[in-house]
Amino acid sequence: PETELLLYENRLRAAIAQDALDIVFQPQVDLRTGLIVGAESQLRWRDSDLGAVPVEKAIAAAESAGLVNEVTLWLVNGALRNCRHFRDAAGLDLRVGVKLSAKSLRQSDLPDFVSSALKTWNLRPSRLVLEITETAILARSLESVETLQQLRAVGVRLCLDDAGAGYDALSWLVTLPFHELKIDLAAVGNVAEVPQKLALVRSLIDLAHELKLEVVVAGVEDEATRAILKQLRCDLAQGPAIGAPLAAAAFIKQHRSD
Repeated sequence: PETELLLYENRLRAAIAQDALDIVFQPQVDLRTGLIVGAESQLRWRDSDLGAVPVEKAIAAAESAGLVNEVTLWLVNGALRNCRHFRDAAGLDLRVGVKLSAKSLRQSDLPDFVSSALKTWNLRPSRLVLEITETAILARSLESVETLQQLRAVGVRLCLDDAGAGYDALSWLVTLPFHELKIDLAAVGNVAEVPQKLALVRSLIDLAHELKLEVVVAGVEDEATRAILKQLRCDLAQGPAIGAPLAAAAFIKQHRSD
């Protein structure tokens, strides 16, 4: 309902102003070496009145309040700040991923912001992975495609993360300057038990590798699936079988390189 949305919008404005949003980090492992090489940042919003707000509701409030840009910039900066902290506090030289709707690419100053945030935290650009979702918009928005190309020029990694993109869309999207393809098993289904699902994931991995893209598979629930993905030459994996999303301090405690 509209009144509820309005409440969420106002609380979100306050949360951004008071720096009261949080980020949790889900580890990504390199299946070839078994080492943790990255973490995907995920927004968490715990409000004193509303409690833990589901991320979908937070994004909906951000969109309707015209706060998507603020949340995006806050998230990118927070991810990079923690990336630096992981390195200094725990010797973890990781890449951090941030999910962005392709709509955010309409923000023409995004490449400049990203560039200066990388300088602020003194990080190599390739430490940041921008995971682009809702990519259908790229077919209609030349400015978004230009922003994508400028981000590539800055040196950040670009990951195509769109479970909804069909095969046709995929063949077009890979002509854009992406470095990686992300496959979410939550959208695909159980590759360990359904041969058709396995065939689909295999063909996606092969296609991506042929196009010189790295493959990240999310939603890896168990060891059997992890083993299958390793056989299929998937590059990186994340999900419950790899590690739960954790706040920065807990992430360091769990994964610090001793």
